[in-house]
Amino acid sequence: MSKKRGVDKVLFWIVCFAVMSGLFILLSSSMGLLAKGDGSSFHGIIAQQSIFAAIGMALFFFFISKVHYKKLAAYALPIFIFGLVLTVLVFIPGIGFSHGGARRWVKMGPLFFQPTEVLKFSFVVYLAAWMASKHTGIKNFYTGFLPFIGITAMAGLLIMLEPDMGTMGLLVVTGVSMFFVGGGKLKHLLLMLLAMLMVFSLMIYMKPYRMERVKVFLNPSYDEQGAGYQLKQSLIAIGSGGLFGKGFGMSVQKFKYLPEPIGDSIFAVYAEEFGFFGSLFIISLFLFFLYSDLLY
Repeated sequence: MSKKRGVDKVLFWIVCFAVMSGLFILLSSSMGLLAKGDGSSFHGIIAQQSIFAAIGMALFFFFISKVHYKKLAAYALPIFIFGLVLTVLVFIPGIGFSHGGARRWVKMGPLFFQPTEVLKFSFVVYLAAWMASKHTGIKNFYTGFLPFIGITAMAGLLIMLEPDMGTMGLLVVTGVSMFFVGGGKLKHLLLMLLAMLMVFSLMIYMKPYRMERVKVFLNPSYDEQGAGYQLKQSLIAIGSGGLFGKGFGMSVQKFKYLPEPIGDSIFAVYAEEFGFFGSLFIISLFLFFLYSDLLY
């Protein structure tokens, strides 16, 4: 990171390109709302996300240029507790609400957001600070592994209750990776992964729709008009983009075919309009972002 300016130029442009790419493809993906005659939602989404992008970038660059990451250790526990409390709010009637069969959203005035996004950040901050304080004690089963399980379980169980299996899986994988890099014993990690495999298997078995998703994952052509519909339409969008794409705003799949063109399926819209090379560009941005972070 530049000592004079406080902000790394490469990181700055990576974030700028990623945010601008996101806004452009959101603009295109939202055109499906205009086709449905819902112009108010279209303009509302674009205005809201543009404001959030500007605020988010301003806070991001202020944070990375003014706050040294080591200073977060002193506030790691309050940050983690804040993330947990926010996530609990999704279960409180009148504050949290359901969408798509899961309680993942909180409404505060005009704002709608997913507290799990805050929890993911707070979990990483606290886990990193906790591991740094343990030193070699991280290798001990009682002072290292069991507390790690407890920290992960506190965050994971709340996410599981929403339910949000994808985010829970991401949180567990992130935690396990950090624990391993931080000096945790491999046998402890293998024990945890075995336990998590059993838990995930049980959760999949208990809910038929989850089993359907597993079948679709293993066989993309399974139930193309039912559980596999979204995947099938996404593959059509990505494949029809070819090498260079159809051009900005020219996606066909976003009109009535993709169930969530401004949500889960937004990458499919991007791939259809910008093709293989456009998709490679956006993926490369995230990889360079990760690489630039690892340098520091």
